[in-house]
Amino acid sequence: MITRYAIPFSAELTNNSNVIDQDEEWLIATEPPSHLRTDIERLIEVENTEFTDLFNDYGFISEEGRAYIYQNAVTAFSVIDGDQTEIEMMILQLDEYLIAKEKNEKETIYFIGRHHEELLMKVAAAYNVTVHIFDLDKSIKKD
Repeated sequence: MITRYAIPFSAELTNNSNVIDQDEEWLIATEPPSHLRTDIERLIEVENTEFTDLFNDYGFISEEGRAYIYQNAVTAFSVIDGDQTEIEMMILQLDEYLIAKEKNEKETIYFIGRHHEELLMKVAAAYNVTVHIFDLDKSIKKD
C-alpha cells in the first residue's frame, strides 16, 4: 500500500515532477501540489492484488496499468490470529463484501467498503478471529 494523490486532470499540471501516472479524469501524484488544496483524492496504490467485481466502485486501473483504491471509501484489514479453518470461514462469509486483497511478504491485506467495517468486526468475533484494522492515514508507506 502506497499513498498517492489524485488531482483533477489539468494540462498545466501534467509536467509536475510529482505526477507519476494518469487516467481519463485524474493525474496521479506522489505529493499534492502545494498550491492546490481542493478536489484532491487520497488514493492507495496496491500491488500484487486480486480484485473482485466490486473494485470498480472503489478504485480504478490507470493508463499505466497501476491499481488505485479511493482511501476514504475503504477499510483495510489483515488477519492477526485465529484457527485456520475459522479464518477461511470468516473470509468466505465476507467474500461478497470484499473489494480486493493485496498479498505482500508479511501478510494479506483485505479491502472492504468502509460502511461494512462494523459487519467485519461482528463476523470476525463470531469466528474468534482477531483482525487488525489499518489506520490508512498512518499505515501507508510513502515513496
